[in-house]
Amino acid sequence: MSQKRANDVRPTEPTRHGAYLCLTAAHRERRIAGELRALAEHLALRNEFEPGDGHPPQAIAFLRRVDAAPPPRATDLADELLATAAIIHVAAPGPQPIQALCDELTGLVAPAPPPRVL
Repeated sequence: MSQKRANDVRPTEPTRHGAYLCLTAAHRERRIAGELRALAEHLALRNEFEPGDGHPPQAIAFLRRVDAAPPPRATDLADELLATAAIIHVAAPGPQPIQALCDELTGLVAPAPPPRVL
């Protein structure tokens, strides 16, 4: 086992790819939970909150916004998060599962606008 020293430099290349997909109340009204779970299973994304051996290599998490307070100064990101009803977090070693989830999710929520990706 190699030891790390305090002055070791971390690699700059990405170790994982991921995204936060912001869903509004309009998206939630589409009632896509079943289709979204099937899509996650098809893409081999495991719920990161399920028990297991560490963090899954390809993960998905479903988060619900309970409350949010506006920041002292308005920003586009703050406005987006205040309008968000739910967030889907997805992470994988490469970009393919994330892009596939984004593409399929856009189709599932139509005719509503696509989810905002952060």
